[in-house]
Amino acid sequence: DPEGQNTGPLQGREKGLPPLPPLNVVIIIVGSRGDVQPFIAFGHALQRRGHHVRLATHVVFRDFVLDQGLDFFPINGDPAELMRFMVEHPDLITFSTREIEAKQHQMMEIYESSYQACITPTQSAEYRPDVIIANPPVHVHCHIAEALQVPLHIMFTMPWTPTDIYPHPFASPAALSLGNSRSYGVVNEMVWLGCGPLINKFRKEVLGRRKIQWGSSLVYDLKIPHTYCMSPALVPKPPDWGSHIDVVGFWHMESVVAFDAVTEVPDLLQFLEAGPPPFYVGFGSIVVNDPLSLSERVVQGVQRAGIRAVLHQGWARLGAGLDVGEHIFLLDKPVPHEWLFPRCAAVCHHGGAGTMAAGLSHGKPTLVVPFFGVQ
Repeated sequence: DPEGQNTGPLQGREKGLPPLPPLNVVIIIVGSRGDVQPFIAFGHALQRRGHHVRLATHVVFRDFVLDQGLDFFPINGDPAELMRFMVEHPDLITFSTREIEAKQHQMMEIYESSYQACITPTQSAEYRPDVIIANPPVHVHCHIAEALQVPLHIMFTMPWTPTDIYPHPFASPAALSLGNSRSYGVVNEMVWLGCGPLINKFRKEVLGRRKIQWGSSLVYDLKIPHTYCMSPALVPKPPDWGSHIDVVGFWHMESVVAFDAVTEVPDLLQFLEAGPPPFYVGFGSIVVNDPLSLSERVVQGVQRAGIRAVLHQGWARLGAGLDVGEHIFLLDKPVPHEWLFPRCAAVCHHGGAGTMAAGLSHGKPTLVVPFFGVQ
């Protein structure tokens, strides 16, 4: 449990092993707020055990990370644009050559800034990580770890290791037809076909390493440790995963800075207190092609059901420009699920890992409206 309160040096260590010395830990995350938030909890746990944590992620999450008391390092890339691209290409196979070429510059910036996160000095001293933690979309995590000769640990919110039990989250119907386990190879090979030349350019020009012929299965061949921060009650560990892979449960963030609803969202607080608990409806970082149509359908559903609702506008700006009536509150800023969900009757969302974890942890009836991938 990343938010456990035992801070003893032997916590998590086998009996008889010496305590870990303070480590420099770099955590590199590419993705949405839902991808970043679990690592806030993990970073807090590492800090309590005496380690220094540098969390590297997109600039848009700078204040989110700093407000939670962690060191922040900016990596490039627009997560909203990345999400739009994933929604338009959910199987990771329908990329055209033109689209891949258009993303070359952005991807190289992500790769280079991920490396800088591992070598840029602090204001007072040189910096070198003792361990790198990254999620799979970073792509170059294993190449950076190789160049710096430091351990790497992959952590993620969804299954990303081949198994006969679950298909790859982004597998196309064609890949699924080959079976669950082989779907991982198909997706990884397509990603390598699109990004492999750029990764090799990064290896040669930035890291000074030789090029490799095929890197789609490198993480698996090297048996790099994986930790999945998802509940084994919801997603049990498959029997064909080795001992270097674990499923440890959801990681819940406990804010260092207390959320003051009276100051932050007085209008929302007034809405919540004015009637019965509402339904929460929100699709997080999902970017949709026709937000107006989706907004209208949500509003019509709420009206037909005769309920109250909090509609989180998210990156799609749901409800913008609509007269939603007095029974729907348009939420235009992030509010901690840990504060909001206990005040709601039920939750309807996109199936993102963080929102799913919060809704289930608070025992709320949950309706998932999936858009792509693991959802």
